[in-house]
Formats: sequence, structure tokens, C-alpha cells
Amino acid sequence: AVLSAFMFNAAINAFLFMDFATSTSVSEMVLNTATGDTGAQEVQWLYSASLLTVMVGMPPASYFLARHDWACLLLSVVLNVLGAWLRLISIHAGEWRIALISSVAIGCAGSFIACSFSLVPERWFRPEQRGLATALAVQANYTGWALGSPLPLYVT
Repeated sequence: AVLSAFMFNAAINAFLFMDFATSTSVSEMVLNTATGDTGAQEVQWLYSASLLTVMVGMPPASYFLARHDWACLLLSVVLNVLGAWLRLISIHAGEWRIALISSVAIGCAGSFIACSFSLVPERWFRPEQRGLATALAVQANYTGWALGSPLPLYVT
């Protein structure tokens, strides 16, 4: 159950990373950004903001995960939910800045998730099961990316 919950959280986080990155023209339209190069740059910043937030957040995430793993993993779930709601609000409001704030929330969640791929299996599985548990957790992340790339195109 713990691994399944973590895998779901990791997959959702990766999906949220990709949802605006797939089609720049659709993202420009729903977020009311400029068109052309300027709009494309704004949309690309949504992915970049998440990635930069992960990079900056990983050192403190590593520190706090070692001491408060449950609280940090719960915080990553809350940040993913917040990021998803902000993404939905940004679409309905047609506001790129709200989407950018959502990217920061998603990146903060991602920093905890990226530091937990080996932590969760180490704390919850016997040594002979840890390799498989780690592989499944990492594959959940790739599943989210794989679904986050084409799925928004089919929904729009």
C-alpha cells in the first residue's frame, strides 16, 4: 500500500510536469499568452520553473526526508494537489501567472519525490525486495511522463 501510494504520487507529479509542455499552441490558447516565440517561451517556462524548483529544493528535501519522512511525503501529496488545482484555475482564468505558481508547487513536490525513490523501499521493504520496489517507484515516474505527453492532446 505504501509503495502504491508513493508510485501514484510520483506518476501524478510527472504528469503535471508535462501537461502544458506537450502542445505549445494549445497551452498558449488556454493560458491567453502571446502567440509565436514569446508565447512559446512563456509556456516553456512552466516546465523550466518546475525543474529549477526541483533542483533548488533537493538539498533541503534530502535533509528533511531523513528526519521527517512521513511529513515530507505528505507535503509532496499536498503540493501536487495544490499544483493540480492551480493548473485547473489557470486554465479557467486564462492566466499564465497562476500556471507558473502551480509549476513551483509541482517542483517542490518533485524535490521530495526525487529524493524518495530509494528511501521508501529502504524503509518499507526487506533487502531482497528493495531492488524491485525501487524499480517500480522509478517506473511510475516515467509512466506519468509518458501519459502527460500525449494525453492532454486527446483531451483538448
